[in-house]
Amino acid sequence: MKPSFSAQLKSFRGLVLGVALIGLAAASTGCSSASKNKLLIAEASGSSSSGVAVWAAQPGDTLDDSNLVIESAASPAQVATRLEDGGIWVNGLGRDWNNTALLAFSSAAGLDPSTGQASSQITNLTTTKPGAKPNALVESAQLQATVIRRGVYVRTADGCVLVTSPTKAEDLGFGSCAISTDERWLVSWGADSPANASLTIRDMRRKTNTAVEGLGTVVDAVALSNGALVMASVQVEDQVQGVLLDATNGSELGRTDKYKALEISPASNQAKGFVFMTNKGEGSALSYMAADASIQAIDEGFYLAPVSNGSEVTYLSFQQELSKSTVRSWSPGDSEPETLLTGQVGAGMVGDKMLVLREVDATGRAPATLEFWRTASGNEFTKVLSLAAPPDAQPVEQGGSAAVVDRAWVRNNMAYLQVSSGTTSSFVRIDMTGDRSDAPIENSAGLRLDSLDADGTALVTLKNPDSGQESILVVGPHDDEPVERATFAQTASNLIHEGAIYVTEVSGDTTGASGQAPELSVVSFRSSGKLNQKLLWKDRQIAGATWPEQNGATATQFVTVGALIKSQQAAQQAQQSGPGQGGQPAG
Repeated sequence: MKPSFSAQLKSFRGLVLGVALIGLAAASTGCSSASKNKLLIAEASGSSSSGVAVWAAQPGDTLDDSNLVIESAASPAQVATRLEDGGIWVNGLGRDWNNTALLAFSSAAGLDPSTGQASSQITNLTTTKPGAKPNALVESAQLQATVIRRGVYVRTADGCVLVTSPTKAEDLGFGSCAISTDERWLVSWGADSPANASLTIRDMRRKTNTAVEGLGTVVDAVALSNGALVMASVQVEDQVQGVLLDATNGSELGRTDKYKALEISPASNQAKGFVFMTNKGEGSALSYMAADASIQAIDEGFYLAPVSNGSEVTYLSFQQELSKSTVRSWSPGDSEPETLLTGQVGAGMVGDKMLVLREVDATGRAPATLEFWRTASGNEFTKVLSLAAPPDAQPVEQGGSAAVVDRAWVRNNMAYLQVSSGTTSSFVRIDMTGDRSDAPIENSAGLRLDSLDADGTALVTLKNPDSGQESILVVGPHDDEPVERATFAQTASNLIHEGAIYVTEVSGDTTGASGQAPELSVVSFRSSGKLNQKLLWKDRQIAGATWPEQNGATATQFVTVGALIKSQQAAQQAQQSGPGQGGQPAG
């Protein structure tokens, strides 16, 4: 029997929600780049135990030393890009940057002599032109790279680095790091901080550091774009306290009360103060610390989950009886929050607009449904779509599964979602301004939203439950239903770009029963009209692309009951398995 939702969340007060906001966009790359608009193609299996080679190529190119970009990669690491409006797009291995291929990947770091296998891995960030010697910029047990206006901001297991050109990287801070969304202030803290410094504030504009002493052990910190402000949470004996600092000189402006736990919410460009969550009896509380260090209570309840912290604060207030949960909004100076929608709700931001999912359990008169609500005028919401729940759906309180938004992309006021519940998924499109919301594919097992073209055409893979084969489907911007373009026994990484579909075909024994490795090939065909299918490369697989893999769409995240439970289960598994190889990236 599954534990109740309340039991699953009681030990999960410290969940970090949403994407950390870490900077503005990078400059666009030149049209003459040798790495622009290339597929990143990897060997089917490595020539040695250390990894596989990767090439940057266009269809029809021969893969050889002239377009080699990685000699040996064990696995890809993501490269994110932050745009001026705050949107983020993510590529799986690398991208074109500053007329080079910017690549993040792990590689073997030593071999076990008894097995001949890699004993550990190290993550690398490199730049290179196809066929040229790579520039090794950052190496760490783990790293997370984001292209911002100033360059490439890299958080590592030991600190943070700024890559300012394809051949130059400079250390910004040691330990954990946080950067303001306007890239003006960077805060670093932790075991590797300079002697006697609790944390260090770096003025990115003037390239000066201010060491702040005497705070004690810093747990977390957030730097604000509006005003020179930093809020840090510090350990005080067995409790945690929030401290407000002047970023220009490190002076202390004020403190919160002490709590068993305190978590500072990430702040968007419009935020003028800090939102923080603390424990409150058996539940949690949200509070707001203004620029003058004054503190105002926002709300308290069983479990509060921030969704957006900008000019106003929006959050989910989960109740033990899930149907009584609410979406709420609060602005500095309000005496109390405003309830926007009630039910078993989840939410995410689509640009500057909120999209709410509400799960409605079956009654004697009506079946279970999943509703989608978007922002209308003011703080009112309007329902734009309602989907029937899977036939075997059960309420969470009875051991059933709650909805999870597995993938969410945003382009031109449209949200493209893969929404899962139990063993089935749906492909959903939500129009945030018009009346074109729909679900071209509902409650299907084996559905995978692969990629999105610049015109809004979605590439979807759907596994046939009877034959086990996979259908490659496209859903055009004006299509009501998917169109099947090809069928394969199995596929791996698939992309769509400028009307062309690229598929990694997997054939042969995929079960391992024969002891023979499956065969991989890269094929292409058109997304509409004549198929024009071609075999591009044998014994190769798609590792990514140097163009934006979602062709201009940005990624977003949704907080739902299902996502919270899934994260809780992952955290418990991580605790049971012990620490990883070298820890998490700082940040």
